[in-house]
Amino acid sequence: MNRMEAASYQECLNGATATLCKSLNAQPDEKILIAKSPFDISVDDIMAVSSILWWCKPLHSISLDCEASLRKLMKDRSDIENALKVSAEEKGCTVFSRTIDTSTMLDANFNWKSIGLAKKLLKTMREADVIIDLTLFGLDQLPPTKKSREPRFSFRDEIRKKSAARGADMHLVSRSSFVKDGAMCFDHSQVLRELKLIREKMRASPFLTVKSNGTNLKLYIHEEKVDLGTGLIYKPKEWHFLPSGVVFAPVQAIGTFGTATLDGPIYGIGSLKGCPLRLRVDPGTHKISHFELADTSPSHVKTLINEMFGMEECRHISEVVIGFNPQGDRDSIEPMEFYVARGSVTIALGRNDHIGGKIYPTDPSKPSIHIHAAISKPTLALSTGEELVRNGEIVSRLRGEEK
Repeated sequence: MNRMEAASYQECLNGATATLCKSLNAQPDEKILIAKSPFDISVDDIMAVSSILWWCKPLHSISLDCEASLRKLMKDRSDIENALKVSAEEKGCTVFSRTIDTSTMLDANFNWKSIGLAKKLLKTMREADVIIDLTLFGLDQLPPTKKSREPRFSFRDEIRKKSAARGADMHLVSRSSFVKDGAMCFDHSQVLRELKLIREKMRASPFLTVKSNGTNLKLYIHEEKVDLGTGLIYKPKEWHFLPSGVVFAPVQAIGTFGTATLDGPIYGIGSLKGCPLRLRVDPGTHKISHFELADTSPSHVKTLINEMFGMEECRHISEVVIGFNPQGDRDSIEPMEFYVARGSVTIALGRNDHIGGKIYPTDPSKPSIHIHAAISKPTLALSTGEELVRNGEIVSRLRGEEK
């Protein structure tokens, strides 16, 4: 490794150490597997990889320099991987990696070319004690090794059937979360009791209200499905996304209505600051009946927003999330930074069947959508009127209640 490469991964060591020690509780002699996408993956490869990367095709079609962005992204992934390897080896762990090239493993319909190949990959991954998912698409997006009618049946579930491996889903992680005081460097245990308190409060609330300048939403939630992302992955078979520190709830289609102004980061598109997206959810149909993007919006944003609403399930608000990670950056366009930032409230548009809701992809054979977008300076309250977030800040009395 030359000096430049060493300097690059050195910046990520704090986040790597936090991942292994604080989030994964990695122990000496444990086997750690890092799953990754090919370093030389192309934009065309990505478009064939997964339905969740739906925005690649329209961006590529309008001739944005996607290849340059992809090269930078893969360089950042390489630095994160190297930092994780160094940190793991310093702890006495055995580290091995597996490159998952879907262009050679899967056919045009995203099915395995060979069941034998799938089983070989599964065998390798089941040998690990800890799996770190650094792929661009997420292991849960890989198809099962056999046909199943269960919509949430995934390759990741296959791994856990015959393995005690615990895993960290970091397919959306960014370099900024690993360096300096990024969200990955935070000790998630510091907010654990607070997260549990908020989860219980939300489980007793049939609906939530979210208000801000231009937002007045009433969101009926699946109370029994309210859950949290602790960022602490200690038990066998546990599998969570990192960085973390959130409480989230699937939203029910029936009952939900109101207006929303999305004026912060939006996953995969960038930031809507200065060019807000305004939505209206009809109280009769409970669907987004109208959307309006500011005239000042860049042309590529307009292209992506129109593409997005071309997917029928995008007409639903499907999830609401509150962030509690004080080292997350609510203004960052990196998805896991603004999503987990303390005081951030995001809503998701699209499907929510994968988190326990009842909004399914309209056409399983086509790209589906679940996309998070932030609301600036939100106030979020329970059905009782008790505020959990006020003007973008966690209500201070909550910290007193958690003791």
